[in-house]
Amino acid sequence: MKRYLLTTTTALALLAGSGAAFADIEAAKTFLDAEIKDQSALDRAAQEAEMQWFVDAAKPF
Repeated sequence: MKRYLLTTTTALALLAGSGAAFADIEAAKTFLDAEIKDQSALDRAAQEAEMQWFVDAAKPF
């Protein structure tokens, strides 16, 4: 559970960080490779699906 919360809050912080941020799935995958690695309880496909949700949610902003 802690790892899931870490993944979720880290992803949210990544996408909500600055007002001029641009979110796309390639940036999210790079973030997963660089920061999350194997620290998540989710498999890679689930991580990418979660990140895609954040990217889609950020589009209006």
